[in-house]
Amino acid sequence: MNFDQRISRNIFETTKRSKIFSRLAVFGAAEFIWILIGFGLGLFWFGAQSVDPGHVPAEWFIMAIVIAVPWAVTLVIEFIVKRQRPFDAETYQPLIHMMWKTPCFPSGHATISFALLAFVVSMDIPQLILWFAIGAAAIAISRIAVGVHYLSDVIVGSLIGYFGGLATLTALQMLILASK
Repeated sequence: MNFDQRISRNIFETTKRSKIFSRLAVFGAAEFIWILIGFGLGLFWFGAQSVDPGHVPAEWFIMAIVIAVPWAVTLVIEFIVKRQRPFDAETYQPLIHMMWKTPCFPSGHATISFALLAFVVSMDIPQLILWFAIGAAAIAISRIAVGVHYLSDVIVGSLIGYFGGLATLTALQMLILASK
């Protein structure tokens, strides 16, 4: 067992032994991402509704693209690398049920949450940056803690999400400027 597998298994085993940590990890790994995305969407919805009621904010589309591009990169890498999930490789029961199993390297949840962080960073609202950074990190760590990812999966997923999100935003800004 290499370092990555050992540390990931230790995080999982520590989490599994505690009811509180287990519940927090399950929430972080399965539900929290939806709250983070919903909060991101809500930021623009309420601002846009005061200006133009009934209008879908353009930021929603930009946010969707900033999340979708790095996530697509992650999916391509997952199916090229085809790394087995820890619970399959080591034959144990994870703390969450996965509705569908894709390969685990890199983590799609980490990619999406850190792409969302990149989007929030581009808005330059320091208070939100801190909360979204904590949220993205909590999601990534929770994926290890519930036993569905290795540490390297979430590190690489986080890097793809954040830097892929920033690159996507830069490309979108260049396209917008070029079209003017």
